[in-house]
Amino acid sequence: MLIPLPAPPLQVGPASNYIRSWSPYLLVLLVLQSLVCALRFICLLDIMGGFIMAIAIGLGWYAWSQDMNITFICYYGIFSLINGIFDLVRFIDYAVHVDQVFGEGPNFRNRNLVSGILLATPVVLFPGAFLAWKLYQANEADQGLDAAPTGGAWREEERQPLRPSASAQRSQFQAFHGEGQRLGTT
Repeated sequence: MLIPLPAPPLQVGPASNYIRSWSPYLLVLLVLQSLVCALRFICLLDIMGGFIMAIAIGLGWYAWSQDMNITFICYYGIFSLINGIFDLVRFIDYAVHVDQVFGEGPNFRNRNLVSGILLATPVVLFPGAFLAWKLYQANEADQGLDAAPTGGAWREEERQPLRPSASAQRSQFQAFHGEGQRLGTT
């Protein structure tokens, strides 16, 4: 693996109330991303870039429809981040090769439309990656709280290493005791 990433969390049971509270924000973000993706297909005729963006958005829609499934939110966030980076580089490349990114002049409406769509793509993708990261952190914190036996606050004595019991200290067992054997000898 090129970039070592932790395994995405597998959701068991429903999402926490905190993660569910972010559902309207994810919905607004997905609607904006879907609109920009449609403009990318229609106005720019960017089939490959629009298709990859549509895959990321589809993962987000699926996560939202499955009651904020954290596994698919993580996939959506990773796709959004990678696609946003590539689209930011594409916008920078476009900006370097044109005389003026926005403004008036010959064919300014078409140029402003293209520039706006190219700029809007990473602008709507990066918040999706950030939202997925925040929800991932909240899910990890929720999992940690559920695993703690005291309801989330570890007592200091629970952090101490285990001490061997008196009966374990008196054990007479010795590992690797006796004569060694070589392969091929009988």
